[in-house]
Amino acid sequence: MMARPRRRPPRRRFDGAAVYADLDSAALLEARRVFERELSREVQLQVAQEIVVTRATELRLAYPNVVQVTFGHRRVRDGRARRYRVVPTPCVRFLVARKWPKSHEKRVSGRIPRHLLAFCVVRGERRLCAVSTDVEDARVHQGVRGQGPAVAAIWDGTSEFGTLACAIQRDLFPDRIYGLSCRHVLSLSAKFFDETTWGADVQVQTAARPVIGPTRAVAGPLAETGSFDAQLVEATNRPALRTALGPVVPARFARGVAELPATYDIHTPSGMISAAFVDFRPDPTYEVGDHRIGHRMLVQSQPEEGTNPGTSGSPVISKDGQILLGMHVAGKAELDSQRHFIAMSYMIPAWDLLDPRNYANVSRQERWTLVTP
Repeated sequence: MMARPRRRPPRRRFDGAAVYADLDSAALLEARRVFERELSREVQLQVAQEIVVTRATELRLAYPNVVQVTFGHRRVRDGRARRYRVVPTPCVRFLVARKWPKSHEKRVSGRIPRHLLAFCVVRGERRLCAVSTDVEDARVHQGVRGQGPAVAAIWDGTSEFGTLACAIQRDLFPDRIYGLSCRHVLSLSAKFFDETTWGADVQVQTAARPVIGPTRAVAGPLAETGSFDAQLVEATNRPALRTALGPVVPARFARGVAELPATYDIHTPSGMISAAFVDFRPDPTYEVGDHRIGHRMLVQSQPEEGTNPGTSGSPVISKDGQILLGMHVAGKAELDSQRHFIAMSYMIPAWDLLDPRNYANVSRQERWTLVTP
């Protein structure tokens, strides 16, 4: 009597991350539900950030095509509108040297998983959650430039145009008020990159062109790595500073990741540009003149339209006009290889912008306050 052939169990579909944890599809679906339905956006960002902080090095080693790992929102191509759009769901983002064509997406070896697993706390109970991932081609970030006309810094017959982000008061000098903008604007770095230009006059680009005051040596470094593209100008003419800041002057500033909303406005000299949060970019770079500037970390946004030269230093403000979220320092807008429009903006987040420890020639104990001149 012939033995009956053994029936194979039905095949289960596995995600790459789930295979690692030996989860079946039902358990993965539950982990996804926990992340998407049980957690607030603030907690979702915290979980994604924790994965990046603790596992970024491991993930780069596991997937050799990966250039950077960060966290933020997913960005997708909208084929009908022929442009990119941001999906405001927190995720872990992989920036890769070259994105695979669709014909390779079913490859298993080297494929970045659609979800990464982590533990979270829901109503006092530890739960497994699945954080979605996003993969983006690093080449879309090439060509981002510093954009630097609400004010002009003038030195040795040369002018550089930009915008002031805010006004601050330093507790060590309570009788003085300062404007804050990009160092590459106030120091005219496109021409005088390695030269000292402290004391350059900064004037408002109105018909009368009043001088706000001189630039000061309170500035972050500019280099290929470790830059902090911000600097102070002392407002010896406070009415001129008030004119330069424009009609919307926030009363407070964001103090951390949790206070960064999904959408906000970049206030440029030519008007407001709505923008969506994309992610926190580690080690981003952009060009100033013939020099490449590398920051430790910047916030990447996607504006609805491109920002123009002369907008560096523009404040990024919450939709209600109440909270300063950061300062725009660089951007670009172009069509990608498939003729989809994409715009980018880099900004220094407000909690770094108003931290004196990021600047030279200050006391590490001093405190800065956002003010309305």
